[in-house]
Order: sequence, then C-alpha cells, then structure tokens
Amino acid sequence: MKRLARRWVTLTLLIVGALLWVTLLSLSFGGSTRSKASDGATGRVTLIDKSAFPKVSSYLLLKDAAGQPIQGLQANNFSVTEDGIPVKVDFTSAGQQALTIILVIDHSGSMSEFDKMQGAQQAADTFIESMRPGRDSLGVIVFNDRATTLVPLAPLADDTAKHTAEAAVNQTSPANGTLLYDALGDAIQQMQGTSGRRVIIALTDGISDNRRYSQRSITSLATKENIPMYTIGLGRDVRGRDLEQLAKDTGGEYAFAPDANALQTLYSRLAQALQNEYRFVYTSPTAQLDGTRRVLDITAKRSNGDLLTSSDYAVGGVLVLNRNPLLLLLLTGVLLGLVAAPSVVNRVRRSPGNEGNSTLPEPSIVEPRFPAAFPVSQEPLAMARPARVAERIGEPMAASRPVMPMAPAPASPPAPLMLAYTLPLQGERTTIGSAPTNSIALPGLAPQQAVIQRQGGQWVIAPVAGVTLVSFNGNPAAERPITSANALKQGSTVRLGQYVAVFEMGDQPGLTFQAALQQPTTVGSTGNGALPLPTTTLRPQQAHFGYEGGRWFVEDLSGGGTTVSFGGDPSQLRPMAKSALKRGSLLRLGNLLLRVVE
Repeated sequence: MKRLARRWVTLTLLIVGALLWVTLLSLSFGGSTRSKASDGATGRVTLIDKSAFPKVSSYLLLKDAAGQPIQGLQANNFSVTEDGIPVKVDFTSAGQQALTIILVIDHSGSMSEFDKMQGAQQAADTFIESMRPGRDSLGVIVFNDRATTLVPLAPLADDTAKHTAEAAVNQTSPANGTLLYDALGDAIQQMQGTSGRRVIIALTDGISDNRRYSQRSITSLATKENIPMYTIGLGRDVRGRDLEQLAKDTGGEYAFAPDANALQTLYSRLAQALQNEYRFVYTSPTAQLDGTRRVLDITAKRSNGDLLTSSDYAVGGVLVLNRNPLLLLLLTGVLLGLVAAPSVVNRVRRSPGNEGNSTLPEPSIVEPRFPAAFPVSQEPLAMARPARVAERIGEPMAASRPVMPMAPAPASPPAPLMLAYTLPLQGERTTIGSAPTNSIALPGLAPQQAVIQRQGGQWVIAPVAGVTLVSFNGNPAAERPITSANALKQGSTVRLGQYVAVFEMGDQPGLTFQAALQQPTTVGSTGNGALPLPTTTLRPQQAHFGYEGGRWFVEDLSGGGTTVSFGGDPSQLRPMAKSALKRGSLLRLGNLLLRVVE
C-alpha cells in the first residue's frame, strides 16, 4: 500500500505539472485587439490568412467616429511589424481588393412567416447589386431539407450576371426543413482553390438539422481552408449561440436581425465593410514552424493622429522556447521539480519517526458475500479455472460461479431504414408509370399514371390513370386527389400509389422520394420486396438490405454494381461486397443514388 500511495503522489504531481505547463504556455499567447484613436476612429484586423505561410495576408478595416470606412490611405501611410520586426508588404488599398462571396440563404418552411423570405430576397438583391463585375466572384446556395446551388461560384462578368443571380434568388419559395450545415459544406467545397477575400455569408431563422455535416465538422473544414463564416440569425426562434460560435471559431462575425426589415441594412453594411478593407501581404521574418503565436502591429499614419491596430496569429509546429528565456526558465524548473518529487517524498516517509507510518489506513479484509443463487466453490484456487484451461493443463474440473448471459442484439430492426433518392425530370415533359417506356418507371403504378410538364411558365402535374394526390404547399394533411393539371412549386408533395415524393426546383428539377424499409429485403429489377424503387437501372438481383449486430447493412449481389460511401462523401463511393450503413451514408444501386436519412 505504501508503494501504491507513492505512485498516487507522483501521478498527482505529474498532472499538476502538466496543468501548470499549459497555463504557462497560455500566458505567452496574446489575444487579438481592436484599436481606437482619440478622434473616435477605430481599426480592426478582420482576417489573418497564413495558409501559405511564411507568406501572410492580413486585412484591416478602419472606420471613423461615425462608423464609416476610412478610405484613400496609401502604402506610405502604413507601417507593419511582426513581433516588433518591421516587414515589407505588398499593399492593396481599400476598395481595390477582389471579393469571393457565397451567399447561403434559408428557404425552409418557417421563412414563410412574417415576410422573412421576402426580406431575405431583398437583402440578397442589395448585396448582389453592390458587387463589382470584373473584380468580384459570386455564388448563391439556398437550403431547406436539401442544399441547392442557384448560382455556381464564378467571376461576375457584367451586370447581366448580377441580374441573373437576383432573379434566381427571387424565384425561391419556402418549404420543409433546415439543413444549414449541408449548405455550408457545399459552399466550402465550391471555394476550394479560389482566391481573393473569401467569405461565406449565411442567413437562417431556425435550428439546423444534421445530415452530411455538423457544426464541428463545418468549423474544422472552414478553419482548414481559412474561410470565415459571417452568420446572420433572423427572428426569435433562431439559435443565435450556435451561429455566434460558428462565426467566432472561423474568424467571421455574427449579427442578429430581429425581423426581416433589418436585413437590408445589415447586408448593405456588410458589403461596404468587406469592400473597404486594406490588404497587407508579407513574408514572416521568423519562417520556422515553431509553435509560437506572432504579434502583428499595423500603424496607420493620419493627419489627425496615428492609429495602431494589433492582432496575433499562431503557427503550427513544435514549441521553441529559446524565443522566450523567462518561459524556458520556468518550465525547466517545473520539470526538475517533477523529477525530484518522488525522491523527496521517499526521504520524508523514511525519516526517523515516520517509518511504518502511513497517511493511508490499512485496508480491512472483508469476506465476500454472494447470494444463495451463486454457489461459491470450496476447492483450491487452482481448481476454479475455466473448463478449457483446466482441460488443456490436465487439471480436474471444479464448480464455478455461473456466468450471466449477455442480452442478445434484437433479431429484427427496432426502427426502419429510411432511404431518400432523387429522380430528375426529363426535359420539358416527364411521364411517370410502371411501363418501361416512361421517363420515370416505377413498379406498382398504372402503365402511365401522370405527366409533369412546363406550362405557362410553371411546372404542372396532370393525372392520366390511377389516383394521384398533390399538396401544393407540401403539407401531407392537405393532400387532395387531382382530376386535372395542378401547379407545383418547391416543396409540393406528390403521392403516386405507394410512392411519396417532394417536388424540387433548381438547376435540375426532380422528385425526391423517401422509402422506409421495415424488414430485410432483396432489391432488383425482378422485384424490390418491401422497398419501392425504380427498377429500370437495376440488375435482376442487385443488393440485399439486412440487419445484424444492431445495425443495418447492404450486401452487393450484382458482382460490383453496388457502391457505398459509409461517411456520405460522393467522391468516396467504392464497390463493397458488404457494408454497414448509418445516417448520411451514400449508396449507388446501378444508376440510382440513395442516401440514408434515418
């Protein structure tokens, strides 16, 4: 017990030392600051891009006492130092820096309330109108229960490109859920490999659902790519704390709009601030990745007084302590103390008067008590070995306590496997039915059940045979059988026999179906068991969906025609003989791409 006590003392000292080490390291790390001059002018370093280290790009926003950007300063008006060492900079004046912007806009069902959708559209139009063709790049992504790219990220060629983007935004209508993080993930992917001042501006009025991405994974991706997120929360139901944290962790800012009327002013101010930043590019005078934090000072020389703005940034690598002698001395002392501590404790414990004493009481021996249902063997200890061990070494068997059996995993799934897939419309007219000549062939329907086509500038669905139910607003409780052409919009639901689909607009209009698999089944062109799927692209025996060990799996029966991405990344789809499935997993059966949603 004495030896155990000494080990606990040593372990405690090590933990205290480690905590002290971390504390001392944190004392050497500064925090970013804002500056303020006597005349009320302010300065703030909005971004430090070290992705090309030792080349560092920093962005500075200066404002006067009225909050308006200070423009017109030139390279000779600034001096820049890193850790007190002057550096030579490549300077870009305010108003000259190219912007690469993606607007991410919520159009979930709750955006239909209190004119929020209309306010978001007007605010986006204002921001787009302020962008500069020939210099800036723009992309627009909208999201509800899926992310849709309205305007792929590209340079703005002229005013026509701006007007096209505005028209696309104004055609969106609210419906369904809130997959903010999926939209942000798509925006980050589109920004990879781009240049300029890169910013994602995201607006939402609700709480994001998780499918392909979470807040943590989005923060990690954005930080890795050095893309700040400017987040805007709209209305009383928004989860502002999450949006604020996301902006803070990625180097952006969070703003709250109590109602739709505040959005236009907010977007206008944001555009003005981003367009009037000064940019400084320099090579760090300490090019080693030494694990330290660097202090950046930018001094603006003005006629009414200099304005010093300070910030800092960290570099990776192993901490090099010779840049801070005091820190080196303190940490050396801590390490020497940890090394000497066990010896000191031993000497104290063995000093005269202390021998045999212990601060820990001697343990008392307690006879184990077992319930009557568990008989205890009275044989010697060597006789109580498991049967297979006793047989191996030739010892006789002895009675032993029975082992409680583990509860088996449920043989049948406790919840259905929910799969979603989207079938694109084929041109201006798409026929739906069970006959293989249809644009969309679904078994179990009438040979030709319905037709979706463009009519009078909008999409309509018309019944041909059988029963087709439609809910224009997407509310299942409002589904009604149709007897003539019925208009469709984003989020409208269509029920065709056992199939229920949501109408999706965007670059490629289509129908998104969800199918619930209650029990294991085999799918293929000869039949899909309990799973309603189109069969024209499947092989006779394509795949088997099963349940074992507490989770769903898919097994390929087609000899390589089934590919799976367990994590949900389309680029990681790989042929697999058998693969477990989870929420977000992707699988391709023939030409049909499915996603696990539950």
